Amino acid sequence: MANQSNLLIAGQTYLVYLSNANCSKGFFDDSCKRYYQTKLLNSLKTYQVKLHSFTILDNEVFLLGTPFSPTGFTALVNYLNRAYTEYYNSRFERNIASWNGQTKTSLVQGYQLVLDCQKYIERSCLQENRLGNPGMYEFSSHCLNCFGGKSNYMIYHPAFSELIANTANPFLSYREFVATPFPHAYQMYLDKKLKHGQPLAKREKPMAIPIATKKRCPSTVPSYM
Repeated sequence: MANQSNLLIAGQTYLVYLSNANCSKGFFDDSCKRYYQTKLLNSLKTYQVKLHSFTILDNEVFLLGTPFSPTGFTALVNYLNRAYTEYYNSRFERNIASWNGQTKTSLVQGYQLVLDCQKYIERSCLQENRLGNPGMYEFSSHCLNCFGGKSNYMIYHPAFSELIANTANPFLSYREFVATPFPHAYQMYLDKKLKHGQPLAKREKPMAIPIATKKRCPSTVPSYM
C-alpha cells in the first residue's frame, strides 16, 4: 500500500481507504463497480481477510476488515487494482493505470469505534449520489448488515454481533443508528483520520446508539447481496 508498511497486525481490524488520482472517474459506470465488487468478495478467503463492511464509490473505496495474515489486506488491494486495471483496459481498449491513487490504512481499536467506522462507510454514498437512504445504493454492505441477510462472503465483526445479540430489536436499532447523521465535528474528525491513514484509539466513553434523534432517513426494503 502506498507510503505505508505492507505489514499489518493479524487479527486486528482496519479501515482501508482507496482514492483515485486520475482526472476521470475510477469506475466509469455501474458495470465497473460490479466487477470490482465481485472480485473483492470472491478473493477474501484467498487473501485471508474477514470483511465486515464496504462501499464502492466513483473515486473512492472503503473497506472495513480483519486480516489473518500480516500481508493479507495489502495483497488483496494490490490484486483488486491489478485485476480491475486489466478489466478496464480490455473493455475500453486502453492502456492506462485505471485506478491510480493512494491507499490509506487506519487501525481501529475498540468495539464502539468499529461500529462508528461501519456506519461511516455505509453512509459514505449519500453525499456523492444524492440519495435519501444508504439502502438505495447497490455497491455497499448496508442492506446485508441492516436486515440480517446471509452471505458467503461477509462476516460480522464481534462488535456488531454483540450489538445485535444484546438489543431487543437489533436490526431496527442498527438501521436507526446508521440513518442518524454523525455530529458535524465528529464527521470531520473521522474524515481527517480515516482518509489520512491515522489510527483510531479506543474511546473511554462509548457513544450512545443512536447518537442523535434528528434527520433520520426512512428504512428501506432489504436488498440482499
